[in-house]
Amino acid sequence: SYPTMSYSYVVTSQKATAVSHAITCSFTAADEKNLIVAKGNYLLVYAVRNGNLELIMETPLFGKIKSLEYYRPSAAVTDSLFVLTERKSFCVLGYDGQTNKLVTRAVGNVRDRAGRDIEIGQRGLIDPDFRMIGMMLYEGHLKVIPVDANGMKEAVNIALEETRVIDIKFLHACARPTVCVLYQDNRGLRHVKTLHVEVREKDSSPGPWSQSNVEFGASLLIPVPAPIGGVLVVGASSITYINQTTTILPTGESAPQMHIQAVEIAPTLISNYTCIAEDGSRFLLADHRGVLSVVVLRTNANKEVLSLVIDTLGTTSIAENLTYLGDGLLYVGSIFGDSQLIRLHSQKDAEGSNIEVLAVHPNIGPIRDMCLVDNDKQGGQRQLVTCSGAYKDGSLRVIRSGIGLQEQASLEVGGIKGLWSLRTNERDAFDKYLVQSFLGETRILAIENEEMGEVEIDGFSSQEPTLYCANMQGGTLVQVTARSVRLVDSESFVLLTEYTAPRTITVASGTLTQLTLALSGGELHYLEIDEAGKSISLVSTMQFDQDIACVSLRPLSTASEELSEAMDLEPVSYDSASTAPARSSIVAVAMWTDNTVRLHALPTLEEICRVQLGTDTQARDILLVTLGGKSYLLVGLGDGRLITYTVDFSTDLPSLTNKRNGVLGTHRVTFSVFENAGALCVFAACDRPTIMYSKNGKILFSVLDVNQTEFTNMAPFHSELFPHCLALSSETSLLIGVIEDIQKVHIQTIALNQSPRRITHSASHSVYGVTAEKTTRTAKGEESRDRVLFFEDGNLAQIGVYELDPLEHGLSITTCVFDNDSVSNKDGTMSGVSSPAPAGHSSHAGSSSSAGGAAGPGKSEYFIVGTAHVVNGETEPSRGRILVFEIAADRQVFLVAEKEVRGAVHAVVQTCGRLAAGIGSKLSVFNLAGGKEDLSNFTGQPELLHECSYTSQIMTLFLKTKGDLILIGDLVRSATVVRYSPSEKKLTEMARDFHSSYLRGVEILDGTSEDIFLSTDNYGNLQCLRHQAEAATDEERCKLESCGEFSVGELLNSFRRGSLVGQPIDADTSSSTAWHSSVKSPTGEKRDTGILSNNYQTITGLRAGTSSVLYGGVSGTVGNVIALSEESYKFFAAVERVMKRVVVSIGGLNHRDWRCLQNDLRTAVQRNMIDGDLVEMLLELDREALLSATREINDELTLVFASSAAAVELAGGNRATVHASSAQSKASTGDMLLNLSDQRIELTPEDIVHRVEDISRLH
Repeated sequence: SYPTMSYSYVVTSQKATAVSHAITCSFTAADEKNLIVAKGNYLLVYAVRNGNLELIMETPLFGKIKSLEYYRPSAAVTDSLFVLTERKSFCVLGYDGQTNKLVTRAVGNVRDRAGRDIEIGQRGLIDPDFRMIGMMLYEGHLKVIPVDANGMKEAVNIALEETRVIDIKFLHACARPTVCVLYQDNRGLRHVKTLHVEVREKDSSPGPWSQSNVEFGASLLIPVPAPIGGVLVVGASSITYINQTTTILPTGESAPQMHIQAVEIAPTLISNYTCIAEDGSRFLLADHRGVLSVVVLRTNANKEVLSLVIDTLGTTSIAENLTYLGDGLLYVGSIFGDSQLIRLHSQKDAEGSNIEVLAVHPNIGPIRDMCLVDNDKQGGQRQLVTCSGAYKDGSLRVIRSGIGLQEQASLEVGGIKGLWSLRTNERDAFDKYLVQSFLGETRILAIENEEMGEVEIDGFSSQEPTLYCANMQGGTLVQVTARSVRLVDSESFVLLTEYTAPRTITVASGTLTQLTLALSGGELHYLEIDEAGKSISLVSTMQFDQDIACVSLRPLSTASEELSEAMDLEPVSYDSASTAPARSSIVAVAMWTDNTVRLHALPTLEEICRVQLGTDTQARDILLVTLGGKSYLLVGLGDGRLITYTVDFSTDLPSLTNKRNGVLGTHRVTFSVFENAGALCVFAACDRPTIMYSKNGKILFSVLDVNQTEFTNMAPFHSELFPHCLALSSETSLLIGVIEDIQKVHIQTIALNQSPRRITHSASHSVYGVTAEKTTRTAKGEESRDRVLFFEDGNLAQIGVYELDPLEHGLSITTCVFDNDSVSNKDGTMSGVSSPAPAGHSSHAGSSSSAGGAAGPGKSEYFIVGTAHVVNGETEPSRGRILVFEIAADRQVFLVAEKEVRGAVHAVVQTCGRLAAGIGSKLSVFNLAGGKEDLSNFTGQPELLHECSYTSQIMTLFLKTKGDLILIGDLVRSATVVRYSPSEKKLTEMARDFHSSYLRGVEILDGTSEDIFLSTDNYGNLQCLRHQAEAATDEERCKLESCGEFSVGELLNSFRRGSLVGQPIDADTSSSTAWHSSVKSPTGEKRDTGILSNNYQTITGLRAGTSSVLYGGVSGTVGNVIALSEESYKFFAAVERVMKRVVVSIGGLNHRDWRCLQNDLRTAVQRNMIDGDLVEMLLELDREALLSATREINDELTLVFASSAAAVELAGGNRATVHASSAQSKASTGDMLLNLSDQRIELTPEDIVHRVEDISRLH
């Protein structure tokens, strides 16, 4: 039996961004050109329209795409897609124009029981005449699927004599299916031959021609279309055209003759091509430097090639694939840099380029390493900085879970209490005025002649604060103060009329024609503006038994007509300039004393709905708003919490249902509304400003990524000078800026033009350290040199660079604070550094200065770099160095110590105030000292002193620490846990995984009651390992047992503990911060399930902030592994099982095969790890599918209840015992399961959706 399990939720935060495949065809319609792009397991379909790409659909597959081709079935007018996955399943996809969905035309698996995977990677190839589909999967075999008018036939293996295949392609214009093979023999020589594919004989026969001894560096075949035919053999220094022609002998007989033409090129590695001429006379070529060239085949009248001409067009991203879209448009898909849509021009520009970049599609892959940094001191906003890309496209990418704000202007203005924008007329396109309310006055900024300055509106009262200000119908402006309502002409600024309130006005809200005023003493006034906009009339009043906290009068586009009919009120009028109604039929009111929210009908002010907020904290703002076609009431509380209701118009009178609680920050929340890309959004101002928007019918939240700690007010300010901007005020300033695209993650690029390898961050110095490889072209060719780069935290400006020795590679980097740190003297000046850096090295960028800058008091945080000298002839490096750097107070970088070691330093990490280093097959521990026992008298050169070592590995590649535990990831021997004792200066093995595994990374999962470790291998598998420290026998205690298995479907390079989404509040779930939901029992009685909470512990059952791990993959994927309690796991496992049945698999691919662990040694089903991507597809279901899924989920949970009850009875316990065992997750999913079992309550669709939404907000 398995040990006590560890449970986790694996989900993608950022989908794959690297473009592995791209093709163009007519997929969606016969007369439309499409671009089909593959990114990881996602398939994207674009339409090429008006020189741009329009995304039609983006859909996930249950398999990583390894080959993407197209062909046109017989009698079809559109093309079909052939998709081959990494696990050797294939499918043929078509497009249904009526439903706008993909349809599966064929599906199968071509895996063989035996065979060695081909070294060049799986490849698919299509016969140009669509007679068969070929696949290179195993060495020595070509698998083909014949295709005829009746569809696909059974796959056939064609044996190949050539086992070392470099490239293989089908040739054009051949009477029989013919492939051209580029291969290498046992002597290392390369040859080209053609073969006929004989399906009936399941064999191949010699083709029309062959050519021996082509260029040694030949790596690519380019089949040339008819009428030219033949093939281009692309090498490192030449391109050769090869074909067979027919020559007429003097006897009149014809004889075959080889026709060869070649052109020399500068040494390079050309990896991709695309044909840009229908007759096959021109091809675009892309090399490993991103240089785009064109090769032209010059022919005679008989289409015989006379010569080859090549020309350079310019530089693009390093291309993984080139796709010509016609009319000079070219799509450059990249895995090392951003993908691009470019236009080719016939004339060169001033820089000698024929290329114009039209659009850039960001790519953060491959992620070599990453670090997670708190972006503010609140702990809520974090950023992930990745080492992304390679070669000239290498960069640092800053990934934030939020929305960026580009500042346009700012003013040092303090004390702003309210902010509104005004237009000259309510129908004008641009805002002109910005009204600011202060404690004792009102000021107005205006834009005149492209300048902003302070103005006065004569009809406004400037000597008192403003409570509300807006444009009204009839070309008027309204200002509400504590005394009165003033209606002003927007052109002449003349006061038209004034309504004086009988008591002090406290809050106000309005539409274009309506106003509601809350007066002291609990009185509510409803006013209307006449059609001409010349007068204000009091329509009705209402006296309450307590003061009013806030009001909201906003039209709801789905509400007004229904309410008017239900209450026999006046019909609703609409503003012709907008689809939203100009008038509202309801007003929302929140009260001070009893903490209720009420809806009142207009114009009568009759109460139609009342709900209790269920909290002791008063509402500070309230908002009626329609998002994504649904009407909501938002309530912002004084402690930073948010309550949302759905305004339900399905009954005779509106009601407030579907209550949700959330936490935005710790300070009071106020709301403002603005438009972004034509959609309505809500700005929630607090200490963590948040933007709320709708997607797929759900409200989503994104934190605004700004330097200000808190915004108190916001107003949309779409002016001619600042288009599409927002005006935001804090306690000390006024800022005008434009928000970037609303999306779940925001990505910033810092181009390096070199390959970043490893990264770390120093919190004390606010500096990043990066190891990188710089490649330059010289007269001798390309030369690479590794260096260590240092960047400022805020703007990522480079502050230092240290060049490593020739042939020395920077393999690892970390920061370390040593317990015995004596390098810095007590007066804060550096000692032991006689010069900025050794001869031939530079320690910092910019002008040089003397050493000895202030290092600051106390212990220093050092940057530690591990290196290896890579020498030709050595199977493994025999020597390396450990370098110790310090950042001085003047931001200069100094090398303070170095140590030569025997072997490559693959990993370095801090543990217990020491440095742990993986050197070759050893784990060694070092301390930094001056070489004297009396460290207090240290005056000499600092050095790293070896304390102890542990040797039981093949190659120590990865190290992670937690307390005194060190987790080792080995090249072959999987994971090992050792404990370091500082007092004994000793490393002791605690446990190991005795299974062989080729690891790519390891991590320790915090926040669990036991030691749980994560590992990933060369097959994209995730595995949870558990150390049974309390096991009964020594044999069990020394093992790391597998307690969770899962396939990510992506090669992972880096793990980091933490999450992009911070949890600013982690209150006890028993407090009022927990979210609760009422569900209906079969009898109709409502009960509180207590399951719906944004509190981390309530959702996962574990402590917040420590039970999550981020991972980064080669395709640019960023994901989360979130630890779950057993109770939470049972709930999400039930949802996952149902979603496997509900979700229609694209291409018929099997989810079980997609997520099962698989390597060379074994295959194991997914275990104890939830596929979060599949679970969160529930949020995209339509209502009918959601209802069906809900019924099935309840059935699944019934089985869980039965098994849980049986387990309790077998244990001789009771439900109280089960509750006690999960006390740490009070009010969590465990309680929900037991409560629902006792009361036989079924969850509603809203309960399940909310639960899934809750966990989706954690990543």
